[in-house]
Amino acid sequence: MRGDNFRNSYMIPYEYYDSAEGIIISRERTCQELKAHGVVGLKEFFDELGDKETYLAQDVLDWLGY
Repeated sequence: MRGDNFRNSYMIPYEYYDSAEGIIISRERTCQELKAHGVVGLKEFFDELGDKETYLAQDVLDWLGY
């Protein structure tokens, strides 16, 4: 069950997700973040969001389930 101040069951505050709004991150940084979150194969990510030079940080967080 979510509290009013949290976005999901990981207990990430809204502010964390919202602070990523409009932030663009490189493909390299995206891969680092995915691996840091335990994503082993990146194919599924690239199949869903495309293989690009940059990504919106909130799109990456959404894909990770935040």
